[in-house]
This record gives sequence, structure tokens and C-alpha cells, in this order.
Amino acid sequence: RFVVRRGHHELRDRVVEAYGTARTHPKFWRATSARSYLGRITVPVQIHHGAADPVCPVRWSKRTHRDLRRSRLFTYAGEGHRFDAAWPLFMRRARTFFDRTL
Repeated sequence: RFVVRRGHHELRDRVVEAYGTARTHPKFWRATSARSYLGRITVPVQIHHGAADPVCPVRWSKRTHRDLRRSRLFTYAGEGHRFDAAWPLFMRRARTFFDRTL
């Protein structure tokens, strides 16, 4: 996804030559996805995602949250891949999570 969208066609071609595509070699590509291993996570997880993130779609975090056994998702309206205005709130939530969990 990232290689193709960023225009790195030479790298994309080398990856496809070596590993095929998700369509031609689905077993390989499923094994490379972190999603394949979410069932192994048994500890609480907190997910923070900017709702206006142009790099990673918020639907990825929503699906990960849904698939994890013990997780909490916070989304931040208007925030991109890096938080600006929501940074203090994000840090408070993260610190509270770590204080309670660790």
C-alpha cells in the first residue's frame, strides 16, 4: 500500500517479483500482517488515532480495536498523523493508562 501510493514503482516491482501480490500469494501476505497475530495479545492496549490522518486510515484502528480482546480506542477530530492541539489530552490519557496498567 505505502510503496504503491508513494510512487516507488521500482521498489514495488522488486517486492512483487520476490513475494508476489496479496492476490497471488495470500498466505505469505497474511503472515506478514500484524493483524494475523492480534489473538496473541493478552494485555490491555490503548489506541490513539487522529481522525484526519492522511497516512493511516482511522478504519485500521477501529478494526484493530474491534479485533483486540482488551483495548480502548481514542480518536481525535481534526488531528492528523501527528497530534497538535490534542497532544496534551493524548499524553494525559497515555500517562494515566501506563500508571494504572504497569
